[in-house]
Amino acid sequence: MLIPFLPYYGIGQGIRFHPSPGLIHTGDTTICAGKHVKLSATPLQDYYWSPINDLDSPASANPTATPSVTTTYYFTARFIGANLIVNGDFSNGNTGFTSRYDYEPVNRSEGQYFVGANPHRWNQSLAPCGDHTSGSGNMMMVNGSPDAGTSVWTQKVDVQPNTDFIFCSWIQSFTSSNVAVLQFFINGTPLGNAVTAGAACTWQQLQRTWHSDGSTVAIISLVNQNTLLWGNDFALDDISFIPITVLRDSVTIAVDSNPIVRAGKAHDIDCYHPTTGLNASGASTYTWYPAEGLSDTDAANPTVSIGNTTTYTVKGVNGDGCYGLDTVTVNVGVAGKDLFVLPNAFTPNGDGHNDYFGIQRWGKVEVEEFSIYSRAGVRVFTTHDPGKSWDGSFNGHPQPEGNYIYVIRTKTFCGPVTRTGNLTLIR
Repeated sequence: MLIPFLPYYGIGQGIRFHPSPGLIHTGDTTICAGKHVKLSATPLQDYYWSPINDLDSPASANPTATPSVTTTYYFTARFIGANLIVNGDFSNGNTGFTSRYDYEPVNRSEGQYFVGANPHRWNQSLAPCGDHTSGSGNMMMVNGSPDAGTSVWTQKVDVQPNTDFIFCSWIQSFTSSNVAVLQFFINGTPLGNAVTAGAACTWQQLQRTWHSDGSTVAIISLVNQNTLLWGNDFALDDISFIPITVLRDSVTIAVDSNPIVRAGKAHDIDCYHPTTGLNASGASTYTWYPAEGLSDTDAANPTVSIGNTTTYTVKGVNGDGCYGLDTVTVNVGVAGKDLFVLPNAFTPNGDGHNDYFGIQRWGKVEVEEFSIYSRAGVRVFTTHDPGKSWDGSFNGHPQPEGNYIYVIRTKTFCGPVTRTGNLTLIR
């Protein structure tokens, strides 16, 4: 017997969910907006995910979720037990159940029933409707009694306490007028409202749920509530009473919005400003690219020394690993006064201030000569690298206080620059 399972609308009123931590293997997690995460659960007998929005394959035990907002996903699995009804399809004839109606091979009055395959042979006024199971098998054919509350079919089954059950029966009318009105009872208690059978020779499924609580026995009955004498002829088939266990687990996928990163600059580069500073905000860590001309690609505020207009992109990452991007363009021009200046003294004492003498702040330059001489004419420092500076030593030995002479010849985007002069080393 197939029990309908409506994955996206629930599994029937009255069925209880059993919280089952561990059914889902994916833990609660946070993802960045626009990203996805793989969900994983144990593929049990019958299952579904909900909600299905943003799942690429909700019928799979391992769908990929791409939620746009924080979402809790539920994984519901159903265990379907064996049918506890004996001879529910009546293939074994008039066995396994009781009835307050009379069993008669030929129908001559109300309040009678028969188990067979052709109602027209049982009563020539009835339509030759087929059974529900195969269309040619047995069913319970009934000529209803006008006595309300009469049990048409009853069976007693043993049940587990504190268990959910689905009780299901298929019903069809043999006539189109004054159709049967049936109601389900378990242990003398009605299970929902009475149900009216449909059109003649049209099988209709009637289904109810029941929780056993402390009961260990279920006396199940189908009761005819139609009190009119004429019509009221019908059939029963494929009766089932099946234990259902529904497990449920959940996982929450939090969605963190990507940071809004802002990139800026102090100013453009020209002959008045041979270098500039970049700045970034809105995130925790930053990475700049391209690396050309940057003092530190991972700083929030790197210094830029370039000879050509360049657009820099900064990637800012927050604490959850989400990122945002922004760009800033540093324009390079030759406008402004030539201010490739140098200090006239420095103090290489290791205090972090004015410890070196060099031309790093000149920006993008090509060094033809950068040398420093003592008063005796000894060259104590020389380089062609604009990034290197003199630390006040010669051959690893600190040089004495006093005056020194520097000679600098470079090519810059503003043209050739030559500087010579005196430098005082102070200790």
